[in-house]
Amino acid sequence: HYNKFGANLIASKMADAIKTSGLTIGNHITASEIAVDRTQSLKTADLFILGGTPASGDDKGDYAVDPGGYGDYIQKYISDKVTVKNLAVKGATAKSYANTDEYKKYIEELDEGDYVIINFGSNDGDDKGSENEYYNYSYPSSDINAVNSFAYYLYNNYIKPAEDKKAVVILLTPAAKRSFASGEYKEEENPYVQNIIDIVKSKSYFYVNLNDVTKNLYTTMGEEGSKVLNAVDRKDGLSSDVLSKFGAETVAKRILTMLLSSSASLKDYVDKDKLDSKTVMTRAEFVTMAMDVIDKSGAVSDNFADIAKGKPYERSIAAAKHLGIVKAKDNNNNFDPEGRLTAEFAKSVIDNILTYSGSKADMTDVYELLKGEISYEIGIYAIDRLYEVIK
Repeated sequence: HYNKFGANLIASKMADAIKTSGLTIGNHITASEIAVDRTQSLKTADLFILGGTPASGDDKGDYAVDPGGYGDYIQKYISDKVTVKNLAVKGATAKSYANTDEYKKYIEELDEGDYVIINFGSNDGDDKGSENEYYNYSYPSSDINAVNSFAYYLYNNYIKPAEDKKAVVILLTPAAKRSFASGEYKEEENPYVQNIIDIVKSKSYFYVNLNDVTKNLYTTMGEEGSKVLNAVDRKDGLSSDVLSKFGAETVAKRILTMLLSSSASLKDYVDKDKLDSKTVMTRAEFVTMAMDVIDKSGAVSDNFADIAKGKPYERSIAAAKHLGIVKAKDNNNNFDPEGRLTAEFAKSVIDNILTYSGSKADMTDVYELLKGEISYEIGIYAIDRLYEVIK
């Protein structure tokens, strides 16, 4: 049986065939006015995300570049037929998570037909000892019957409850940590990665090798370019295992892209158009954030000709013009506030802000990321770095 989307698609193909058949009825074929979304006939379900830091982000610390959890971005790229419940907890392990309120919520609300993404192993290797109140260690093992092992906790606490409720389980390996030596990515061995792979093979679960996904991102983007993927603590610097908001969203998109090539039914809910789209920042948005860095907004009496009164960026752009941070785009004193942010313009704004502030900071790492039209994520990262070097 076709669902509504499939039936509509078949009907349109039949109509096209009749139209080109030469039959007189073909002259009466018109475009359908019935719009059918591909997810219209799909059932509703919940998607539970269980895990630690990569999925949850970090809610503590003083960050220059804010942290993010990939679990917060999954909903953005899938149908609203699925409700994402990101229950990941910062620093949680396969052992410790079972003692959280989030775990209780998972057990109470999980229902037949739901989806469960399980992602532990990033924080599980801390073997400080049982005298420590944060003793959450479980030794690496692929044997689900080995009491107190990683596999034991993973299966009995999370997988089995999902199977009992006839929910769909999707396992993720731990993410790779950011680690470079002499400009080359240096992988840190994590035994829990292989544990997950072994369990997947023995039980035929759906899975995403998040270790490979993140490792490939670091390798492809390089030591400087990949800095955008991780959060930056003002005291401790670039984090090796906490994602930035940009990194978290990038990882979320990669996870869903991997699922598209699997047989997991969750792929039917993925909005491929959104997944492939790129949101570009505007010139006005970038200048407004840049002026916030130096706490400047100006009088609106002397502004560019195309800056409409009452716009939220009106005073910021007026101040930027007055200070020489930005100039008119043409001879008619127009600024083009809604125009797409380009690398050339972003670099000029950053350079002028640095000059105004008397800073000689090296922004090479940021400039290497600024190419073509600038996405929202890269634009925000550039402003965060600008704030960091000035403040």
